[in-house]
Amino acid sequence: MRILVVDDESTVVSELVEWLISRGHEAIGITGNLGLPGWVVKQKCDVVLLDVHLQEANGLWLISQVHSAAPTTAIVVITGDLDPALETIALQEGARYYFTKPLDPTILGRALDKIMDENHHAA
Repeated sequence: MRILVVDDESTVVSELVEWLISRGHEAIGITGNLGLPGWVVKQKCDVVLLDVHLQEANGLWLISQVHSAAPTTAIVVITGDLDPALETIALQEGARYYFTKPLDPTILGRALDKIMDENHHAA
């Protein structure tokens, strides 16, 4: 799968990209979000791992924008925010999953496997 990691913490981006590549995915990481919805479409991303607290934009707004631009792209929220209301809003805006940092690689891996299976069955 082609996966885009979007987080304003460069260490989070680099660690996730490295982990995703080690699992056989094509992974790209960015620390900004300028033009993100169009970029997702152009790059044909299957999944976006998106932090909701970005310096340059509201991640919840980005969820709806990416979902509108690329409805088949799965959005997985990764955040350090433990607010249950934020999780509810993110899922309502179109996120497929919501995970808090530090990420559990086993749980994230299962979610990505499930997305891959769903994409395979939809094709």
